[in-house]
Amino acid sequence: MKHLLSPREVATAIGVSESTLKRWTDDGLIKAIRTAGGHRRIPVNEAIRFVRETQARVVNPTILGLADVVGLEDSPLVGSEQRVEQVHSALSSGHGPRMRGLATSLFLDGMSMTELCDDIITVAMQRIGEVWQSSDEGIFIEHRATDLCIQVLHHLQGLIEIPEDAAVAVGGGPPKDPYLLGTLMAATCLADAGIRGVNLGADTPTRAIAHAVEQSDASLAWLSISAPASHSLSEDINALADDLDKRDACLVIGGRNVSRGDFTLRSNVHVGRNMRELVAFTRGVLVNRRARPDQAAGTVGDDFTGANGVSAT
Repeated sequence: MKHLLSPREVATAIGVSESTLKRWTDDGLIKAIRTAGGHRRIPVNEAIRFVRETQARVVNPTILGLADVVGLEDSPLVGSEQRVEQVHSALSSGHGPRMRGLATSLFLDGMSMTELCDDIITVAMQRIGEVWQSSDEGIFIEHRATDLCIQVLHHLQGLIEIPEDAAVAVGGGPPKDPYLLGTLMAATCLADAGIRGVNLGADTPTRAIAHAVEQSDASLAWLSISAPASHSLSEDINALADDLDKRDACLVIGGRNVSRGDFTLRSNVHVGRNMRELVAFTRGVLVNRRARPDQAAGTVGDDFTGANGVSAT
């Protein structure tokens, strides 16, 4: 993928004249940089931001490096159920390009990552998980679908431009928890909200999360609990909460195997149901931090009830 595009290329991608595109850059609607020779160049991520925010129609996605979207323009994804069905079909059949094209099309149409994760991917994966219960092929199908989701989320992350001065949140899966998807969803949804999510991945010692919070001066950490909790998890969570409290940081816990019995609920520990709540809570913490930099982040919506390991943090 080219990282910088000319005004003519961006104009061709979205079906407008080059003069219109240049006028938009002059008006600051789409940001451009200048080369040493004085020519305008537009970062691909900036062009994609403009498309999402203005709902401009992409008529030539290949120019934006999004070849998989080709062929989807004439069959719009209408309605939540139809979208879930199409994504479910692509995941079940292991059709990577189709899945990537569907997800990218929804993303370009302005769908937030929280909506894509909570309402589309999670629902489709839950249906695939039901196959696991009744079919010998289930494990193979689910694992392949999970891998496709991980590839798609990494792809979409690459389309999101995060401000250099963005606030930071840190997270991962706890020790002996091998699941990757929930914590990757969390990082991707936070990125879409303009927050730099540092995803430490699966099977992460809680001390490593605490260290990462300290090193990055993060205001919040997340923990995605998808595997059955180990006997030591409660102690790990409480120790992590203590470490974070010393740094005036909060901990959000989610996942299909989260339970209030796993930890002592305290003022800086919260249980989340889905990605929407993670993002909303993180924004609330950051607002509090900016408003009261010398005080604790405080409690913002602290009654989150754990739900599904794919949809929650």
